[in-house]
Amino acid sequence: MSYTIKHYNGTLLTTVADGTVDTSTDLTLIGKNYAGYGQSQNDNFVWLLENFANTTQPPNPLAGQVWFDSANLKLKFYLINTKEKPLCFQRGFLINFSLVLD
Repeated sequence: MSYTIKHYNGTLLTTVADGTVDTSTDLTLIGKNYAGYGQSQNDNFVWLLENFANTTQPPNPLAGQVWFDSANLKLKFYLINTKEKPLCFQRGFLINFSLVLD
């Protein structure tokens, strides 16, 4: 039986058939009885831990996804799919979607 994957708001994201993976997001969604699940699952955990750190943006972002732009040393998040806003840390104030720390 396939897995039906939903967004937090309840809308359908995708369906993952048994024995397959879905790569429509930046994480690999694993179907029931997929033989190589361990590698995909562990990769997913690491990517979450490092906030998808890379010099380029994730290829398949979802609204609300956070990623670390290692080229510019900025934490960014997606408002609506591919539109991101940087979070710039300086002094703890949020200004125009930028959080600033000392």
